[in-house]
Amino acid sequence: MSGFSDGVQCPNCNEDAEKYTDWKPFDYIRISCLNCGLVIFPKAEYLSLKQLNKERKDNNLEPLKKKPIQNKDL
Repeated sequence: MSGFSDGVQCPNCNEDAEKYTDWKPFDYIRISCLNCGLVIFPKAEYLSLKQLNKERKDNNLEPLKKKPIQNKDL
């Protein structure tokens, strides 16, 4: 394991929860509360081409004609 654990206050019930931070294969944080059952973790997904081009337009980038290669095994 490349990460580390720490304690944090649960945003739902304000009891003690566990926070696990890792950086492989990418930076992420997971919070788990054994009191109320709340689990917070990252979800990796891709924007549709339409959504991606809207974001690109909002950031003054040229639109794409087709989706770039997207690794579904993240």
